[in-house]
Amino acid sequence: MYRVLKESRYAAKEIPPVDEDPLRFGISALYASLEQIVAYALRQRLIPRAFSADELFAPAARILGDAAK
Repeated sequence: MYRVLKESRYAAKEIPPVDEDPLRFGISALYASLEQIVAYALRQRLIPRAFSADELFAPAARILGDAAK
């Protein structure tokens, strides 16, 4: 857990590229971050299998429609 926190602290110090919005919004904009969270949770055996971002947010995406993208 300490290593993950240390990595996230280091990643937070990195300056995002100019064309990337640091305040991303929507499932597709956060897809890579969500996949990394799932990978960490799977590695720590907090979840039984790797879930895709689409699986995790399907109900919300269905309700929100285009606003979720």
